[in-house]
Amino acid sequence: MADLTAATWKVIQEFSQRGPSNDQLAGARRALDRELEVGFQRNDELLNELTTKVEYGEDVAEVFNLPSFYDRLTTTAVREAAREYLNAQRYVQVTLRPEGK
Repeated sequence: MADLTAATWKVIQEFSQRGPSNDQLAGARRALDRELEVGFQRNDELLNELTTKVEYGEDVAEVFNLPSFYDRLTTTAVREAAREYLNAQRYVQVTLRPEGK
């Protein structure tokens, strides 16, 4: 388990230092666009996004601007977000073990 955890943090650290490649970012953006398109066609994603905006008192018009938000994603922005949010100093490791009988 310790080996897997160490390997995971190594990948996270490398990603935080370099960020995604241009190909990785382009693939992620295509996946986000496709997921949004399919979700909006089925209405479940649209309903979920609108509901979330209403619950948090946010502007529901932003839901329809998600594609332009995705277009503004850059490797630098993703790397900076990784540095901020994937900081090993701010995480607690917890191990769930089977309950004994």
